[in-house]
Amino acid sequence: MNTKKIDFLNVWFILISLLIAVIIPFRLFLFSYAFFGPLHYLTEINWLNQKGYFIKSKNKSWKIFFISICSFIVIFNMVSFSFSELENSFLQVLKDPNSLLIVILLFSTALILFKKVVHLIISLVFIIILTMLVKKYSNSMLIYLGLFIPTLIHVYIFTLFFMIYGAIKTKSQLGFFCVILMVFVPVLIAMIDLSSDYYKLSEHIDAILRITSVPEIINLSTHLFSQENLEFRYSDLTIIGVKTQIFIAFAYTYHYLNWFSKTSIIGWKRALTKQKTFFIIMIWVFSVLLYLKDYKTGLSVLFILSYIHVLLEFPLNVVTIREILLLTKHKHNMD
Repeated sequence: MNTKKIDFLNVWFILISLLIAVIIPFRLFLFSYAFFGPLHYLTEINWLNQKGYFIKSKNKSWKIFFISICSFIVIFNMVSFSFSELENSFLQVLKDPNSLLIVILLFSTALILFKKVVHLIISLVFIIILTMLVKKYSNSMLIYLGLFIPTLIHVYIFTLFFMIYGAIKTKSQLGFFCVILMVFVPVLIAMIDLSSDYYKLSEHIDAILRITSVPEIINLSTHLFSQENLEFRYSDLTIIGVKTQIFIAFAYTYHYLNWFSKTSIIGWKRALTKQKTFFIIMIWVFSVLLYLKDYKTGLSVLFILSYIHVLLEFPLNVVTIREILLLTKHKHNMD
């Protein structure tokens, strides 16, 4: 499909995702996460690997180092470690997954900006010290970032950046309309008049959702918008809680649909060989069957793919933001 057809398709994807999210926000999130999620992780990781994760340095050691740090963070999110002896050292960053997440995000910027080893090493040391200071003086900010970066920031904000970049690059009016529509989705959700009684769930769905990050997102969102610290209960959701869930369901669903709709634009399909396609499909089918058999087990097993694909995408996020700024500056100079 050409750009115009893809943009038109994405207008419908946004509207349909929003409509279904309003009707069945919890079930839509669980469906999208289990059905679309694994295929997205696998195809994107394969594409990022072919692109060298967009790291500027041609030294393969940095690519290996970057992947190792990402894997390290995933392990720290799965296993609880105790490093009490590091409490007064800059190495205290190692014992906090939220701090490690910020380190790799900032270090991704350095990997995009610098080629020389000495510059990258200096950047890494500076980033660790900076993160240590943030943890010491504003640990609550790290908690918020640690929760929202791999979730809503990843599926909504970074997706929005990709859309903005695509619209500017192709000069597509329909692409800009998609961006505007995407920006106004949270406003539309906030304006919807609904009753929380309609969204009561079964104990089974409740139990599944409790092992995801959704309860934390809803709790923190409720606190941000109402300054109330309410205990999360699916049986007695607040209006803010319901609307947050609608936004979560929409953001995840459209994030996946946007990725699959732009195979020709992004070019991730070209990174697939017949052998890779076969293995990806086999793993995806196994993942879906695992979710169908026991959703909790599926979440546990697929957590590695889900979280590491977020981390491996950080350099791409940095590149996208940089390109938006460069294109905007170029357009301003032309005017």
